[in-house]
Amino acid sequence: MFIGSKVITIQTLLVFRLPAKLVDLLRIKEGDFVYFANSTDECVSITSNKGECSKKVRIADSISCRHRNALSGLAKSMISFDCAM
Repeated sequence: MFIGSKVITIQTLLVFRLPAKLVDLLRIKEGDFVYFANSTDECVSITSNKGECSKKVRIADSISCRHRNALSGLAKSMISFDCAM
């Protein structure tokens, strides 16, 4: 499925409307939280907070907060390793 939507500005926010087909597919309503994630090059996956995704995001967020220094060090070492190649 390929659906487009025009981006508009409301105050200081960029906003786009979700077509009814997409709202129905995601089973979302006003007030629900929607997650956006890199999928592939120049693509983004969208999912609602219903189901396993929100649980995984909460776990990843918790881990990244608790182990921030370790993850930062790992990221720096990966950058150094990549540059050395």
